[in-house]
Amino acid sequence: MCDVTNEDAVNEMAAVIEREVGVIDVLVNNAGIIKRIPMCEMTAAEFRRVIDVDLNAPFIISKAVILSMIKKGHGKIINICSMMSELGRETVSAYAAKGGLKMLTKNICSN
Repeated sequence: MCDVTNEDAVNEMAAVIEREVGVIDVLVNNAGIIKRIPMCEMTAAEFRRVIDVDLNAPFIISKAVILSMIKKGHGKIINICSMMSELGRETVSAYAAKGGLKMLTKNICSN
């Protein structure tokens, strides 16, 4: 188990997996949280936590494995987004991270 928001822990986990199993061929970024709190009632800390898990973590994990995938010549990174990457709702403002994840996915494809 690993805190997906901790870059050092993720890098260590990826190194252990690569050492013990081999290069990761498929990564599914599925970790996510949601806080159903209206924006006017949500604290910045609550907002940051959702962004950290739903957007920063996929960046951190993808970064930890992508160089080995590129070196090997293949690999798949699957990011689980949401309908909320296209829609907005008053009680899930921090879930805008899923829209960011959708764009991050496009950026990752350019590597």
